[in-house]
Parts: sequence; C-alpha cells; structure tokens
Amino acid sequence: MHRLRKELQQALGDLKFTTLTEVQLAALDPAVQGKDLIVQSYTGTGKTGAFLLPVLHNLKQGSRDTQVLVLTPTRELAVQVANDCFKFAKHLRINIAVVYGGASIGNQVRKLHAGAQVVVGTPGRVLDLIDRGVLRLEDVTSVVIDEADVMLDMGFQRDVEKILSYTPENRQTMLFCVDLPSEIRSMVNKHMRSPIRINLLKEEKTVSTVEQWVYPISPVKRFSFLIHLLNELKPTRSIVFCRTKHSTRKLAFQLQNKGFHAQELHGNLTQSRRDGIMADFKAGEIDLLIATDVAARGIHVNQISHVFNYELPHDIKYYLHRIGRTGRMNTVGDAISLVAPAEESVLREIERLIGKKLERKEVPAQFKPTGGESSGSHRPHGFHAYRQERRRLF
Repeated sequence: MHRLRKELQQALGDLKFTTLTEVQLAALDPAVQGKDLIVQSYTGTGKTGAFLLPVLHNLKQGSRDTQVLVLTPTRELAVQVANDCFKFAKHLRINIAVVYGGASIGNQVRKLHAGAQVVVGTPGRVLDLIDRGVLRLEDVTSVVIDEADVMLDMGFQRDVEKILSYTPENRQTMLFCVDLPSEIRSMVNKHMRSPIRINLLKEEKTVSTVEQWVYPISPVKRFSFLIHLLNELKPTRSIVFCRTKHSTRKLAFQLQNKGFHAQELHGNLTQSRRDGIMADFKAGEIDLLIATDVAARGIHVNQISHVFNYELPHDIKYYLHRIGRTGRMNTVGDAISLVAPAEESVLREIERLIGKKLERKEVPAQFKPTGGESSGSHRPHGFHAYRQERRRLF
C-alpha cells in the first residue's frame, strides 16, 4: 500500500481495504512502472484493483484529457469497473466516464465534453464516440483490456485493434484474461512492447473455494428439483444459469409463481432494465437471478453463495465463467449442476477442461416431484399462464 499515492491509500482505508490480493501484489509494481502486462488470473481474485490502482497512481494532475482507457466486453462489466474506479479515486480530483451501447449517447457525450481523465467502455460505443470526434485518445498513457479472452470470443478483435490505432504507440497496455488463445497472442505481438507475463492460474482450473457437484436428473423432474434445492439450501444470493433467453424468461416466471424473488437477466432487456435488475440484486431486493451466459462474465457481485447450472452451457468454457460468480475474494461458494442424460457428453467435456471428475450426488429419497413437469410435446405447469404474460409484456 505504501507504494501508492496518499489519496489512493486514503480511499483504500475508507473501504477497509488492508491487504492486497495475489494478483494485485504481482501486478502493482510493474504496472506502476509503466510496463506492458499480460495477466492470467481467475475471476474474483481482485484483478480490477490490480489495474485501476496503478493507472490512478500514475495519472497526471491538472489535465482534462483522457489518459486512461479501460475496455470491457459487456455493459455490466463496464459499469462495475467504473464503480470501483469511483471508489478508488474518491480523493483524487478527476472525472470518470463510463460509455456503452443501449444507453443515452447524449449523456455520455456531455460527460466527455466536460473532460474525463479515465474512460471505461465497451468497444462499439468507444468507436462510435471516436468517430463522432467526441472521444480523443492521443493523450492516452494506459490502455487496459479487461476480460480479453471474452472480448475476442464476442468478435471484438477488429474493434479493439482499431481503437488501439488511435492511441500513442508508446502507451502502456495491460491485458487481463483467463485463457490465452492464439488471437490474443497475435494481438500481443502487434500491439504490446515486451510485455511481462503474470500467470496465476493453478493446475486446477477452478477456484479452490468453490465446491462443485452434479445431480443427474431427468428433464421431467429438473424444475421440481431446483425448487427442492432452493428450499433445502436456502441460498442467500444465487444465480441460476440457462442456455437460452427463452428458457431464462420461462424459468424466472415459474419461480416467481412459486413465490421466489427471481428476475431474468439476458441480452434482450434494455440497458436501463438490466441496470435496475443488477442494482436490485446487489441490494438484496432480488436474491435469485436467472441468467444466460451473457451474464456469466459480466456479474462481479461478492457474496453470491450458490450458482446453479440449470442447463449446461453450449460453450463449455462458460462453465468456468459461470461458477466464477461464487467463491470470490476467498469466500466459499457452491456450484451445482443439474445434468440431464442428454447432457452427459457435455459434462465429460467440462471435466476434461477443468482436469477433474465432478462429484455425482444422488437425488435424495425425500424428494418428491410436484407433478406437472414434462418434456417433449407435453408443456410444463404454468405454460399457458407464461404465454399469456409474455404476450402482455412483449
């Protein structure tokens, strides 16, 4: 902590932040020295602080120009990184702007015209603001690419490289990721200067504080068994992951009908609605989030006690991202997968990916399906009410 400017130390004290995490300890010194970094670290290990603290430490006072640009793959992550930045910069006289699509560009333009030394945003909106002549990057000294592997998975490589072309060649570039695919290596070779690589990934690919297990379950009984688990485990704050927007909407509606404070989160919602849902989730007004994989890398909320894989992901890498929502910052969490017979081959691929066999648990004898569930041509309990509600809302 002593290496940071006094305003940052004061803010960290306000936050009761007394000990740096492993990734922060590893990255702080080289980042403060302006070195280019490639950091591989799991979600939930404090990597946001690992890049924000050094770039805030190195900010030049008295300039209204944009000096720091942080790129994130999702709007939710941009908002959360910006919120952390506001907390760390509490005693610094700087402006911070967060820019992303799906929100009023007018408000973002006004914020940039007022001068923002730090800009956090998604690639599409950043490019839009550059094209409009509102965001100028010729004075940028540090660029951070957060969740770089997800950024490339989402097809943003060209956008990121175009954005980098607007920044000075002698800038500092820091790249944070879990995986390091060939596309990232290509970008590193083209846009980074002798980067220091920090790899904090352990042999085991999942965080040790997350307990993982599997319940083999028939699709006919899956909904009833999820209700059983929620009633038995009584999670304080949890996320249930589904494969599609449709199944996310339907499951949220069915859980609401059962009296749970559940809410859906997926890409079809407006940004203001997504922001409102996340604010309610953080505040504890919603304790059960039903989400697609778009949320798997965009939710950075501590004290999520349980993650439920109601359906296994299409892309097995998202298993790691999903369960990374719990067990954050050395807290303990549980990840439970409800696996239908047709998903067994996907489960085996996931086990090969993480390098270990997941514990199978038998459905307890006291579990009794509530009835009304089915698959194939038979429609689940509440289906007609669900369809009527969908027509009313959409």
